[in-house]
Amino acid sequence: MASRDSPGPGAETRYPSRAMSSSRRTRQPAPKADKVRSSEKIARAAVAHEGQAVLGGEVKLTLRVTLSRAQGERLTARSISEGKNLNAPVAEILEATPRSD
Repeated sequence: MASRDSPGPGAETRYPSRAMSSSRRTRQPAPKADKVRSSEKIARAAVAHEGQAVLGGEVKLTLRVTLSRAQGERLTARSISEGKNLNAPVAEILEATPRSD
């Protein structure tokens, strides 16, 4: 029986990738410039895949954020005092944020 430190007989056949030297491994070619997508294109594809279309050209996305308890309470209190659901203050905050175009 082989020891724990040395592979047993036939280890090369069971795990051929371990036996292959690093010089024999093939490398993946770098992506071509025309294949690289911009962040805007990636975002459009993600929204198309994950989002649910609603009326008015809007999309419904699931957004999960981690806030401190105080931030969560302030956001919830703001939505309650304004008589809105929690989506409205979040959308207002996002709309007020300057775009980084």
